[in-house]
Amino acid sequence: MLIRTTTDREWRAPESTDYQNEDELERLLAETPTLLALDPQDPPLVAVRQVPAAGGAVDLVALSRDGSISVVECKLRRNPEIRRQVVGQLLAYASWFWQMPVDDFLGALRSGIGLDGDPVDAIEARLPEDEELDRDALRARLAANLQTGRFTLVLAVDDITDELRRIVRYLDAKTSGDVKFVAVEFSYVRASDVEVLVPTTYGAELAERRRPARPERREWDEESILAELARVVEDPEVATAQTLIEWMRGHDVGPYFGAGATRGDTYARMRVGGERPMALFAVMTWGKIELHFEELQQLPPFDQAAKRLELRERLLAIPDIGILERHAVEATWPSFPLRLLRSPEHLEAFVVAFDWVVSSIRATRAE
Repeated sequence: MLIRTTTDREWRAPESTDYQNEDELERLLAETPTLLALDPQDPPLVAVRQVPAAGGAVDLVALSRDGSISVVECKLRRNPEIRRQVVGQLLAYASWFWQMPVDDFLGALRSGIGLDGDPVDAIEARLPEDEELDRDALRARLAANLQTGRFTLVLAVDDITDELRRIVRYLDAKTSGDVKFVAVEFSYVRASDVEVLVPTTYGAELAERRRPARPERREWDEESILAELARVVEDPEVATAQTLIEWMRGHDVGPYFGAGATRGDTYARMRVGGERPMALFAVMTWGKIELHFEELQQLPPFDQAAKRLELRERLLAIPDIGILERHAVEATWPSFPLRLLRSPEHLEAFVVAFDWVVSSIRATRAE
């Protein structure tokens, strides 16, 4: 390869056509995660380096606005692992994240390199100013992808070898539509203060061929939420969900309905001033209730950890609810099965606890 500027008369060889090491490629992709885009409509917006997993660390985990998760390993041709070992690494990391609770997954990302704060905040910060992120919908899609193991496994390399092409074709033929395996070649050239990067993807077109069409987002309502719940849980849980929706309506905190393509949610939300409403809890169509301590902490007096811990103590009257102290202190999003509220006494304990939450917020606001 020869290059020249528009002011040069002579062509010359570039100073470098190679990466110094795999860390250089890793850093480059972390700085510009959109380079990993397989879907131009929903490119990765955030990439975190060295995320703890399976006794090691994933080079990169990238998240898109639509909740897509990419697990990325970076290898150079001179590294013999590019041939076979790295494929096992990627599968081991994917199996580690499979069925991981979304709070634990986001916690793992916070333990990585290059992320200052919450991953959802980081995604929101990268959106255009005129776009608003539906944080609850994003969390729901992340949770669904983790539960089903719907990941894109990416091998980022400086050269796609023939053997790697065969591996990609084989995995594409033998894996389900929930898993995509692609190789992305990032050819690199540097000349003085100019850098040139040429990405070439292999495998995306194979995965696209067998991927079902993306379902359209839908607007959920009470009828469709209850109908979907009836498909996956028993009648007493559906009745419990209906009672909670009526409670939301009676306390003027909802119900607010999500817009997921295949799964829906019903939220109890309260607003502070002109800000967007903050969620207290959500009833999910896959049979769980999710507590939104993270948003609750935006609503005084629950900006104080002591008040969130008091709510936890009230909810511990429900056997097996499994809310840990750190969930309240760190303001995370624990969830529990809807069936835990089948008993009238346990449902009453939940409702009374959130009666107290709503009245506490309104009393503080009136002061």
